[in-house]
Amino acid sequence: MRIDLLLVYGSGGHNEQMKRLHEDLSILFRKEYQIPLFISFCDDDTKHPVTEIIYTVPTITDKFSYIKLLFRMPVRIFQSFRILREIRREYNIKFVITTGPGIGVITGLYFKLFSDAKVIHIETWSRFYSKSLSGRVMYYIADDFLVQNEELLRLYPKAIYKGRL
Repeated sequence: MRIDLLLVYGSGGHNEQMKRLHEDLSILFRKEYQIPLFISFCDDDTKHPVTEIIYTVPTITDKFSYIKLLFRMPVRIFQSFRILREIRREYNIKFVITTGPGIGVITGLYFKLFSDAKVIHIETWSRFYSKSLSGRVMYYIADDFLVQNEELLRLYPKAIYKGRL
């Protein structure tokens, strides 16, 4: 039985974390199942996609203008939901794994509402003493919430510590 995994990540460090995770997941899932199918859903700023099957959406946030963010966000969310609906129809997604940022929140919410896929969020490795914005939301959406730094267990008491990717 083949399973399909949706890997969701943004650019920069999120992308790098997902690359490392993808390598480990490939080995792990091949032991349990037939060769899994990995699908990437990332923002268009991502320079080095992790998988061969890639879906992109324009970047949701704008670090330089909150006004642009307010106008862009509803459009980007709608675009993301449209693409996610296409992914859900075409593939049998059993796991959604996200390293953030906002694109992970939208995807996690979509798959919690419209499928039976298990949603797993991995809080960024750059956090030790504060929560990320995506982490604040995904803590309540994700089936499994993983942290890479033990210090975060105080902020996320139900999280699972897994160490660094």
